[in-house]
Amino acid sequence: MRIGLEIEVSRIGYVLHRNGMNPVTSAAAEAKEDLKEVVFTVRSDPPFIAESSFKVDGLASGSRIDLREHMKISLDPSLLISAADAVPCRVTLEASLDDGSVESEFCDTEVLPFEFWPGFECPDLIASFVTPNSEGLTEIRSSASDILKEWGMDPSLEGYQGDRDRVAAIAAAVYVAIQRLNVNYVVAPAGFETSGQRVRLPDVVVSSKEGTCLDMAVLYCSALESIRINTFVFLFKGHACAGFWLVDEHMADVVSVDSSAITRLIRNHDACAVECTSMCSPGNTPFDDACKAALERLDDADSFISAIDVRKARTSISPLPTRRFENGIWTVDRDEADGSNAAPRSVGHVYEDVEDRALTRVDLWKRDLLDTTSRNPLVNMKVGAKAVPLLVSDAASFKDRFSEGGQFSIMPKPQDWNGSKTYEERPFETEAYIGNYGKAYQDEVARGWLRTPLSEGETTASLKSIYRLYKKEMEESGCNSLFVTVGVLRWFEEKGGRIPRYSPLILIPAELVKKQKGYSVVRYDEETVFNVTLAEKLRQEYEITIPGIDPLPVDEGGVNVDRITQTVRRCIEGQEGWEVLDGAALGVFSFSQYAMWVDIDKNIDRLRENPVVDALVSGSVYRADPDLEEDADPYGLCLTVAADGSQIKAVRAAGEGKTFVLHGPPGTGKSQTITNLITNAMYQGRTVLFVAEKRAALEVVQKRLDGIGVGNHCLELHSDKTEKSKVLEQLKRAMEPAKEYDASKLDDVLANLMSMRGRLDAYVTDLHRKREWGFSAYECISRYEAYDSSNAKDLRISPDTAMSMRAETLGELEDDLLKACQAYGIAREMCDTGALGNIHADVLAASLQFDIEEAMDDVGRAAEEVEAAGKALSGAGIPVDPKDVEASRRLLEAVCGSDGGMASNPDLENIPGKSARISALMDDVFLAARGLDPGNMGAEAAAKLRTDAETLSSLLQDAESNGWIGGMEAVRKTAADVSRYCSEAAALRTDMDKVSTQWRQDVYAFDERYDIKRNWDDANGKMLFKGGAKKKFMSDVSPVLKNPGADFDGLAGTVKLIPLVRSKLSELRRLSESIEKRSTDIEGLGARLSDASARAGAAISSAKAAGMEPSDLARAYGSAESSKEDMEKYASACERWENARDRLAEVTKTDADLSTIDSCAAFCESVRPHLGGVFDWANWNYYASKLTSQGLGSACDAIMSGMDPDAVVCSSYRSIYKTMINI
Repeated sequence: MRIGLEIEVSRIGYVLHRNGMNPVTSAAAEAKEDLKEVVFTVRSDPPFIAESSFKVDGLASGSRIDLREHMKISLDPSLLISAADAVPCRVTLEASLDDGSVESEFCDTEVLPFEFWPGFECPDLIASFVTPNSEGLTEIRSSASDILKEWGMDPSLEGYQGDRDRVAAIAAAVYVAIQRLNVNYVVAPAGFETSGQRVRLPDVVVSSKEGTCLDMAVLYCSALESIRINTFVFLFKGHACAGFWLVDEHMADVVSVDSSAITRLIRNHDACAVECTSMCSPGNTPFDDACKAALERLDDADSFISAIDVRKARTSISPLPTRRFENGIWTVDRDEADGSNAAPRSVGHVYEDVEDRALTRVDLWKRDLLDTTSRNPLVNMKVGAKAVPLLVSDAASFKDRFSEGGQFSIMPKPQDWNGSKTYEERPFETEAYIGNYGKAYQDEVARGWLRTPLSEGETTASLKSIYRLYKKEMEESGCNSLFVTVGVLRWFEEKGGRIPRYSPLILIPAELVKKQKGYSVVRYDEETVFNVTLAEKLRQEYEITIPGIDPLPVDEGGVNVDRITQTVRRCIEGQEGWEVLDGAALGVFSFSQYAMWVDIDKNIDRLRENPVVDALVSGSVYRADPDLEEDADPYGLCLTVAADGSQIKAVRAAGEGKTFVLHGPPGTGKSQTITNLITNAMYQGRTVLFVAEKRAALEVVQKRLDGIGVGNHCLELHSDKTEKSKVLEQLKRAMEPAKEYDASKLDDVLANLMSMRGRLDAYVTDLHRKREWGFSAYECISRYEAYDSSNAKDLRISPDTAMSMRAETLGELEDDLLKACQAYGIAREMCDTGALGNIHADVLAASLQFDIEEAMDDVGRAAEEVEAAGKALSGAGIPVDPKDVEASRRLLEAVCGSDGGMASNPDLENIPGKSARISALMDDVFLAARGLDPGNMGAEAAAKLRTDAETLSSLLQDAESNGWIGGMEAVRKTAADVSRYCSEAAALRTDMDKVSTQWRQDVYAFDERYDIKRNWDDANGKMLFKGGAKKKFMSDVSPVLKNPGADFDGLAGTVKLIPLVRSKLSELRRLSESIEKRSTDIEGLGARLSDASARAGAAISSAKAAGMEPSDLARAYGSAESSKEDMEKYASACERWENARDRLAEVTKTDADLSTIDSCAAFCESVRPHLGGVFDWANWNYYASKLTSQGLGSACDAIMSGMDPDAVVCSSYRSIYKTMINI
């Protein structure tokens, strides 16, 4: 199979065709090999789906394509209309390949009858069966009107023109009208809510007088919708009922699964639910009881499935048309909503070009404060924490609605919205992905709803972040940074670029209001402005000037959006891919100098009241003040906090009304000086305005003023949002008595200050002392502050690096850093930096690429020689690895350096173990055999010793037969003697036990002197005086008898055994002595065993170090003698490969693994395709090496992380000076 196909199809029905739903839920193809041209065809049998084909030019092997994007599925409505019962249908997907072969896949489904609702598969399609134009509803509406008249009410059915009670009365009249039809209830099929069911349309229910719960709900909703009342269909497990809105509203989504949301609407008297089976015969349930029963069912959350809002569904789901049987065929009425012949809308007004006014100095200042980098969302807007798109179909009309005021609730994307995929690709091009939401947009905006293309969780997260940033900016700077944007410019940084950037055009100030659930946005009372940051970026970087935006053109609705967008379109003509699009968004747009920009924009006239500022604005010459006084005498000044000489000079100059700039690094007492400036001016009866960029700076001075008792004389005016009550409260505190001071202590304080001045001067002197690197600490601080900190980061600079810097070194450093950034940028464009990352060559030789390629070729040829020589050795029985030179060398060393006798022994692997076992048994056997006494040896000890001796003898014989040790006859004989000794001693033990029953232990020594058996025989054999002989015998042996009174005849058995046992004991003692005499032979064997074990162990270790089994070593050793020439060739080839490998490593200066032929080949294979850019990479390595040698490796890391070159320079210099300051 050259291509794999997949297709899945849902059930097919006219209701799906009616609402434009694609029955093909998934279709995909996966190429198993490269294919040039594939034609895909979709058909069905029966032909409910019209056959269609499309071609794909080519598919790469392993690629997968989603075919649904290319399919144009067309259902045959005539066949679907005539479907009376479910019809099996097979949908086939075919792929015709370039060689003429055809692959196919099919999916079996069924075609549903015309009036079949598919259930949970598409729950919202139940709205299609609510048909307000059914002819049978005329009778119901007429009856309902009569019923209202019966109740004494206005009989007109006017929908929502009355109040809630009027709507409920109309719905109740319809309920009673249906009751009077006497419809018979039919039980719904089990599980209809899951698998679906046929739905009796209103005409059928009215004519047939029967219906299920779902039929009745559809009938009731159809009747109410025909009189413009918005309805629900509620689905439960095994049941359905209906509901309606008491106000002209609808839900945010078509399908809701939250029953509590419905019950809240009902209990708030915004909606009502009705049990529709109560309308069936006998029809005696009052309307109120039916409503109560439906509410009780809704309270059972376990049985509730979903609610379908029919009014909301109408934006995408149309009612089924009336089906008629005419001339033998089924037809449907023409759709009156078909807009195919509608007149086109206006193309809009075309505006003439306008002339722009010249830019003033103030305009240029304001623009200099703008951040035109891609980090600024005003230049490069992104969805997320700072901005969220809004689903708006007409930006100009939306601007008019929003500018009129009123709150708009921000809601997540609609449930049935079909523009998600386009949104993901083009997030701010609203007009491209508004999709089917365009029908519902006007209605929802009119209700004060704004949608985003994000999910509920994403919308909440983005709005939460935007709200926090907006509030923080407002609190810190008093400036509103939240805007609703209208119009968007899609642009690209480079010609032919693929990544679009989006910039807002028109910024409408807005305010975000946090609600109990969600957020609302409302117009903020400030002027709408054009995105001057974008205008400045276009002017600076693309030489595009946008005229007519200051002030913005207006029409009767406010800012003229169409004119602005037309102007921008004309300005960007010639920019490939650039376009002005209809879109809207909500976002926080600010930057570090935004507050200053706002100050200049709003207060330039007041600022020009200052002669210095006015001179700067007008370009005229400002006459500077004469030199400031050098007098640092504190007398005559009101100094409320400690001050040094330079600070006292500043206070005196300010008191004299002179203009100057006071500057100094952090911690040098600027806030203390400002405090003294203010108190001294107050002492002189002046009023002081203290302005700071951030509120925190105000608060520092405020706390100092509070601490010295003049805080009550300060009025906070940091924001135009300051409340009147707070201002009055501050004025009240100012009228309270001030803190009193003891003036007598002033002289002591001044004296103390004078004594401290010397120490402070010494500190200042040290602050300005030149250090060994050529700068003072003060200069380092000044230089540190001189570099932009907005994009700078702290880099790791060691104290040694900082101390090694000199003025000339620092002067050259910026050039090196910029060249390094440029080199890395070129390298990143010209080559794959990831592939060349292991190459550290930094010699800028023109032949570098040739040298590397030559070294790679040499390595390749040498590797081929090694592999050929290795295969020859392997064929000769020496198992070398041709691709692992190091491992092969270890193998050859193991073969050539091993003990020949051991290496060739087939039992090599077992020799150490057997040797250890023999040595252990020798120690156990011969140690136990020394000093053996047969008279004292127990049966168990004898058995164990005999077993060990026999095992030892067997092992010795095995070792000798395997040839790894010899000369063991004496030891084996000794082991055999021990075994025999144990056997005979065990046998003798039985006779000794019998003797011991009657005789004492020393009977055998007594027998040597007395010969018990002979004397017993003599006494027993006498014919005369036999009794006396026996008594004499018993008297003689009584010392060794256990029982001296024993019977003479009873000793007969043991008397015979005594000489036999005594003889055997003597024999065994002689055998034991013989064993002890052979100890020398045993000790000699132990030493030889140790030697054999050591030799075998060394051979085994060599084999394992070479990656061989010991058994392989024997075979390899046997082959080595006949393969000496091949081994020499292999060794020479290995040496040549290692030399070539070392040459490659030297040329590339790589840190990659080149230890094996495979790893070396892999390195060459990964690097060779990218060697075209190796010179550029070496250029980067040169600068990286230079910077690293200077201790600036962290700067190299920053460059490779993608940091902007200016930011790299700022970060490097700031980090160096910071380290110098801290040394």
